[in-house]
Amino acid sequence: MKKQKDWFWNIMKGASLFLIAALTYPQMGLAKSGGGSGGWAVGGNLHIVTPSQNDINTLISRANVRASGISTPQMGSAWEFSAFLNYRFNSSILAIQFRPSFFMQSAKGSATNGDSYNYSLLGGTFMPILRWYLLESSAIRFFLNSGIGYGYLSGEVTEADFSVTFSGNNIGYMGGLGVEFCYDNHCCNIEGNIRYLFFERNLSSKNSGAPATGANAGIDQYDGEIEMDGRDLNRGCPVIRFLIDFDKFFLYRGGPTKG
Repeated sequence: MKKQKDWFWNIMKGASLFLIAALTYPQMGLAKSGGGSGGWAVGGNLHIVTPSQNDINTLISRANVRASGISTPQMGSAWEFSAFLNYRFNSSILAIQFRPSFFMQSAKGSATNGDSYNYSLLGGTFMPILRWYLLESSAIRFFLNSGIGYGYLSGEVTEADFSVTFSGNNIGYMGGLGVEFCYDNHCCNIEGNIRYLFFERNLSSKNSGAPATGANAGIDQYDGEIEMDGRDLNRGCPVIRFLIDFDKFFLYRGGPTKG
């Protein structure tokens, strides 16, 4: 996880330095945005995400000890997919974007006796985003993102004879920066965002069997609220995201007004 975060922050630092340099040296061919003529855009995103699933990973580690070794890996990076509708206001550096997303993550394996140890998460977000175009030319645009919205995440844990399905929802926040490369009526974005969205209250919808107990116990409450170690099971939806937009088609795109 530390390597993933270092990789992300190195990209963000590099983009920030380039943005500062471009603002400082106008001869780079970019200008501070004075607002374009506005218009709509639609497209899709592919995200590489680094969720925080410490509690799920603790369950996997404990199961590994109890079963004297399981093939289930720790939860690491995951994928998120989304579509968006973007509108840039006329003669303004401001745009608003609606970006519903779909998230999935899993870790599956078994013990030497054949028992299954599977952990999976599935969910989505709807987080309206305000976007500020701070620096742009006809081919490249730098912007900042900020947003607040709703997230939903369901999960399933299977440990030998025990299984439980649960879900939760919460309000989250995000912010980041990116660059947009345009050609004709198409653009490609590269963004780095930080999103804070955790699900601490999860309710069970189905369960069977009984969880493990003892020194390396698993989930200890599974009928109603899901708990481990006498507290709520905490799950995260991607906190650090690096995404690439692809094939963004502009229904109408106006050129920037250089100020």
